Amino acid sequence: MTVSKPLGSPGPSASRAVGDAITTLLDAGRADGTVRDDADATSREIVPFVKEFFARQREAWQESGGELISVPAAEHTAMIGKISSVGNDLSQGKTDLNKAVMTVFESAKRNK
Repeated sequence: MTVSKPLGSPGPSASRAVGDAITTLLDAGRADGTVRDDADATSREIVPFVKEFFARQREAWQESGGELISVPAAEHTAMIGKISSVGNDLSQGKTDLNKAVMTVFESAKRNK
C-alpha cells in the first residue's frame, strides 16, 4: 500500500470513504444479520481475554505499589460532560469528518 499523505491528515475523501464503508457494512449487516452475528462472535472470543488482561494489569499495578482509586460520581459525571463532545468539537468545520463522527455516534446509539 502506498501512502501519499501522512496518516494523520487523511483529507476529506478518506473521511467520506470511511463513512461510506461504515454505512455500507451496517446496511448490509442489517439485511442479513452478518455484521451483528460477526460482532457477537468476536465479542464472545475477545471479551474474556480483555477482562483477564485487565485483571492481570490491575494485579501487577497493585503488586508494584500502585493504588486503584475511583472518583466520586459527581466528578465522574462532570468529566464525562466535558469530554463527550470532543468528536463533534474537533470535526466542526470539516463536513466529511463530521459526517463520519455522526455516523459512528448514531451507530453506537443503535447498537448498544
